[in-house]
Amino acid sequence: MTSSALTSQFQVERRWRAPLHWSFRRLAHTVHTNADEIQRATQALGFSPERFRRLPAEDAQRVYKSALRHFVPQGQPRWWWEHFPASTGVHFTAGDGWRHLTEFVPEADERVWFIAEDSVPTEHSVWEASVRDIQAVIAECYGFEFYVIQHQFRWLVCENHPDVVVSVGAEVEDKLRAYDAA
Repeated sequence: MTSSALTSQFQVERRWRAPLHWSFRRLAHTVHTNADEIQRATQALGFSPERFRRLPAEDAQRVYKSALRHFVPQGQPRWWWEHFPASTGVHFTAGDGWRHLTEFVPEADERVWFIAEDSVPTEHSVWEASVRDIQAVIAECYGFEFYVIQHQFRWLVCENHPDVVVSVGAEVEDKLRAYDAA
């Protein structure tokens, strides 16, 4: 490759990279946490704080740790779904598995725990709401990994970043398998 070709290639790459770098820096000032996004969505939907309740930090930590120990016997993995001892998963190529949450759970209006992962590995927010309301809130948000967990930890349904809905517990695993077979 000639020197002028290298210079020309460098200039093209540099023109392409400089605006992206600026855009990312600017974007960093406007990006919010998933908890912020969920809060915005609950307000847009007109949900009261009682209807879609964020747990105080101490309660959230207790629920998070209890759920983690129940569904992931060892360690502190960022992605629980990689460590479930037994589960059923279905890939949703369109990334819309969350649209079917109410179909995978025993009761769509049951109040459950909703754990939303955030961009910082150890950050998460824990909420309490019905599965139906959780599905509505997710529809108003950008994508993130989440766990929907029955209060007594009988079952869990999550959607991960590879667009796989994963279920743990006979009730939800049977429903997810039936959905996949249909």
